[in-house]
Amino acid sequence: MGTLKGILLSMADEASFGAAVFIACIRTGNILV
Repeated sequence: MGTLKGILLSMADEASFGAAVFIACIRTGNILV
């Protein structure tokens, strides 16, 4: 497995994780409001 492919995969994992956290924060924010 090339390093470039590994970097792209890690970036995709971080992006999906960040999006999940962002959505969770929005949902909890809406519940609190």
